Order: sequence, then C-alpha cells, then structure tokens
Amino acid sequence: VCGITNPMPDTPGCTFEAACNYDPEAVVNDGSCWFPNLGCECENGQNAVVDNCGTCNLEPTDDCTIDCMGLWGGEASLDDCGVCSGGTSDHESNIDKDCAEVCWGSSYIDNCGVCDADPENDCPADCAGVYDGVAILDNCGVCLCNGQDSEEGNGCEDVEPCEQDCAGVWGGIGELDLFGDCCTENCILTGCDLP
Repeated sequence: VCGITNPMPDTPGCTFEAACNYDPEAVVNDGSCWFPNLGCECENGQNAVVDNCGTCNLEPTDDCTIDCMGLWGGEASLDDCGVCSGGTSDHESNIDKDCAEVCWGSSYIDNCGVCDADPENDCPADCAGVYDGVAILDNCGVCLCNGQDSEEGNGCEDVEPCEQDCAGVWGGIGELDLFGDCCTENCILTGCDLP
C-alpha cells in the first residue's frame, strides 16, 4: 500500500537572499522583495533615502538644511543684523551691534561705563588719571587727592592746597615784614631782626 502525502504548500514570500526581507521559508516569489536605496542599509527601513548630509532614514522632517554659507547641515545662521554668522562664516554673531544693541550703531561704553553716542558727556580723567575721579590741580600745579585714595590712577598728593604769598604769587615765599612790605629775603619780621 502506497502512502498518500499531501502536496507541499506553495508558501509565498521573498525568495531573493540578497533582499532585505528574504524569507527562507518562502517557495514562491510574490514580488515583495525590497532592497536598500543607494547609501542605505536594510536596517534603515524600506524606502529610506539619504539626505544631503549623508543620513539615511524614513523621516523627512529631520533632513538637514542648507545654512547661509551654502553648506548642507552647516551651523551658520543669520544674526540679529542679518549677517551670516557662526559655523564656517568667520563672523561672530551680533558683533555688529553696539552697546545699545543697535546694529551698526555708534554708541560706545565710555571710561565711566556709560553706553551712549554722545562724546560730550564722556567723563574725563582727573589729574590722578582716575576717570570720574575727584582729585584736582591746585594753583601750583599739584594734584590734590581731595579725599581720593592716593594710590589710585597715577597718584595724587594728600596735602593742603597752596596759597598766595603777599606778592600774589601762588606758593610763593613772600611775607610781610615789620614795616608792612612784602619781603622774600633778609626780611625784618620782628624787632629782633633789626640790625
């Protein structure tokens, strides 16, 4: 008695071994085989494509874009002044703003830390070289500290301002003698000075 066997099932599927979805159980090729696109691998998924930055995937929303230098996937972008900055541009972002945040503005920070475009209100240095300092020159050309630290700037002298002598000379040595005259040498100031 011959045994009766059931016919082998014609299992459909992909029968190409090189295909990403090769089915070793398949007997009949059903046309479902698929292969990776150029530059992609099977693990990237069916219909995955390589974007301009060389990334292969199925998600078009993360495709790289071209930057303002014309570089795909570059990091350069337009700054607040509309200048292509960062990345390969060799331009620092927003460097064209002045201290008042105005593009190509003329404001600057003066020596007292004030930002504006008016040179008329720039604080000057005092005689000790201290900006907005309080040291003053007296009538003898001596820089008086006027309460300022004598070590600040170029230094100042913590002394009393000079005075006029009897001849009207600032810092002069003239003084009134016993006869009411302004004398600068061999003065007779008291009776003891009489010859």
